[in-house]
Amino acid sequence: MERGAHRDAGGDAEKVQAFGFTLIFPITFTSSAFVVVDTLPGRLQAFSDVNPVTHLSDAFRWLLLGGPVIEPVMWSLVRAAGITLVFCPPSMRAYRAKV
Repeated sequence: MERGAHRDAGGDAEKVQAFGFTLIFPITFTSSAFVVVDTLPGRLQAFSDVNPVTHLSDAFRWLLLGGPVIEPVMWSLVRAAGITLVFCPPSMRAYRAKV
């Protein structure tokens, strides 16, 4: 491996991580992870209701505190499967093209 190749690969990984963080940051803060959804303005409430992080944080909350667990866990699993179905094929194509 060349010396410069290692440095370039690290730069690409950092770029991907920064891009992912910029996507996850607003999604996390508009979920029910940090605030009660009922206190959000109307548009943010609507977004929070379909936010996958809301379902995931509700599932964890109700698993720890006891409460209605089935619905948030099912929504979390459905969202995870959907994200995998959408992003796995193009990711594998890009990976195979590089290798």
